[in-house]
Amino acid sequence: MATTRTDPKLALAANGAKKAKTYEGLTRDQLIQAYRYMFTSRRIDDREILLKRQQKIYFQMSGAGHEAIGVAAGLALKPGYDWFYPYYRDRALCLTLGAKPYEMFLQAVGAADNYDGRSVALVDLWNRGVLDVIVTNQRGPLLIYKNTVVPDNKWVDFELEGTASNRSALGAEVKLYWSGKQQVQTVSGGSGFCAENQRRLHFGLGKNPQIERAVVRWPSGKVETIEKPLPGQVNKVKEPA
Repeated sequence: MATTRTDPKLALAANGAKKAKTYEGLTRDQLIQAYRYMFTSRRIDDREILLKRQQKIYFQMSGAGHEAIGVAAGLALKPGYDWFYPYYRDRALCLTLGAKPYEMFLQAVGAADNYDGRSVALVDLWNRGVLDVIVTNQRGPLLIYKNTVVPDNKWVDFELEGTASNRSALGAEVKLYWSGKQQVQTVSGGSGFCAENQRRLHFGLGKNPQIERAVVRWPSGKVETIEKPLPGQVNKVKEPA
């Protein structure tokens, strides 16, 4: 969230209305609304902790235990005069100032758009060795997210063509051995709803990889070994006769 001008959303009593009983300067309705913000803040925290455990969000800083002070700060700030910049453990404060739970969840998952998404495809559009993202939306625009990665990170791709197996090499498996590690990928003919990723297999290797070999297992049962394929290029492999 960007810099936010304070604008508390508590339901204040209308001017001229009958004076209600107050508790430390707050009416019954204001207290109920304050507790509602505190409860909502804790529920959002609980949900984000679950999403973090599921690896669906990359970061979560709980505001548990700070709800009351956050709401109190929101009530104390003067609308149109005081300013507040969101940082950590300030969820209840942001809710009091008008932020919505939906906006917080969009921020947590790194989404800037809230269209009705229908399909997603991963493909290296510019042959740069990174996977870009194409998203289609119902009654919305086609979105292309160009991926940007650290230049030092290396990669290697494999584009397979079957002969005895099917030409698209569907079902073929590539196991890559590098720097004492292993990665395995399989050529898939369907990878999502109303979309399909590129069939070329993409392996991200990080910095200074030492590629030992790649083992290709074709659907026909044939096994082929490629010794020390070079990183930073697309290796086109045709099934041996």
